[in-house]
Amino acid sequence: RSATFKAKAAAQSLKRIFPSVVAEGRVLSIPMPGHAITSAVQGQEDRVRHDVEELRALFASHDVVFLLTDTRESRWLPTLLALDAGKPVLNAALGFDSFLVMRHGMLHSGETPARQRLGCYFCNDVVAPQNSVTERTLDQQCTVTRPAVSALAGAMAVELCVSLLHHPHQFHAPADAQTDVLSHVVEYPLGIVPHQIRGFLAHFANILVTGEAFNRCIACSE
Repeated sequence: RSATFKAKAAAQSLKRIFPSVVAEGRVLSIPMPGHAITSAVQGQEDRVRHDVEELRALFASHDVVFLLTDTRESRWLPTLLALDAGKPVLNAALGFDSFLVMRHGMLHSGETPARQRLGCYFCNDVVAPQNSVTERTLDQQCTVTRPAVSALAGAMAVELCVSLLHHPHQFHAPADAQTDVLSHVVEYPLGIVPHQIRGFLAHFANILVTGEAFNRCIACSE
């Protein structure tokens, strides 16, 4: 069988499951900090410009961005472009037996109450994103995970998105804190809407974390 790019294979699989779905696989490279772009390679600069413009157009034409890339640095440019386009981001990152699902804070809208903006994936960084792939083993690249981690993180990201869509303030909703599931009365149709969900498969546990936006963030500061 001939090789197929993952994006195109995923779109084809979705159409087999649900023929009416509108899905298209796009093949492109995301320019990343720490990964050199050189004019010595013929056509490389033109390809990078084309990929950035294609990403920008994709963000402009969609309602929500799910950020599921493999490395930390590959999330930097999409974070910038999504904020610039005013699009909400649901971010999922995997470790060997842990995962992070979070929503990036949105810029204040005149239609929603003014409050401290929630942080993005990079707001707590002490160094700029850099090459995290070169000369690292597979487990150091977060490529090896326990079998359930990917499915758990993906499902959590979708559920968080749907819960936000049903919230009165949608993606501008304030972050809810950890609650007692036995005694807490849920105010909203589909439950609470946290900022971050950090899952730990070794303990079969999730914790909810809230972080404010850093006004000097390398990715989302204004």
